[in-house]
Amino acid sequence: MKIVNVIALIFATIIVSVIFTNYFIKEPTTTPELTSIAPLDSTDVINQKITATLVSSNQQSPEENQKVEIQPIANTSIYSEITDHQSTDAFFINSQGTVNSGAITKVAKNMNKFIQHISNLPLDSELAIKRDSQLKQQLLELKEANIFDQHLACAGRICAISLIADEISAENKAHLARFDSNISFVSLNTNESGEVEFKAIYLHTDDPSNLVMTQP
Repeated sequence: MKIVNVIALIFATIIVSVIFTNYFIKEPTTTPELTSIAPLDSTDVINQKITATLVSSNQQSPEENQKVEIQPIANTSIYSEITDHQSTDAFFINSQGTVNSGAITKVAKNMNKFIQHISNLPLDSELAIKRDSQLKQQLLELKEANIFDQHLACAGRICAISLIADEISAENKAHLARFDSNISFVSLNTNESGEVEFKAIYLHTDDPSNLVMTQP
């Protein structure tokens, strides 16, 4: 009788083991759902204000998501205060008609950047358009000067020109200034290659004797 009981107990143990083994094999495993974040396009960051939403991998509600504000890159141009033809004039001449010598010096040191900057301004000044055409014509009429590089532009009452040539004579300097009624600010240097670097700012005025310049 005891042997029968032992045999029955063994069979019961085997059956229970099989049931538990089948249960754990068939039980599905769960893996957390991952949400990827697409990288921001760098071209979108430069000129506009963007709010990027960071979605966490634990599927938080929208209210729980963090928001990161990305500020646009500031205008770092050294002539950022010049935005149109009126502000070009104001950069050089105050409301009392006094010429700012500091502005003249600043432009002379960064002439090509200044010319490039004002070249991109809206063409809303008839005076500037007229003076630009006249200065270009005057440049074509220079005598005995081989010009290797040239840049010029006009905005408001201001025209600026930068030349590299083998020579700029006193006659040619005077010729360039006569394209309109101007007061001229001229810089003339010889570079390491022996070429002449000519820079000039021409300020339109009907009566140069009335202009006053600030002390440097």
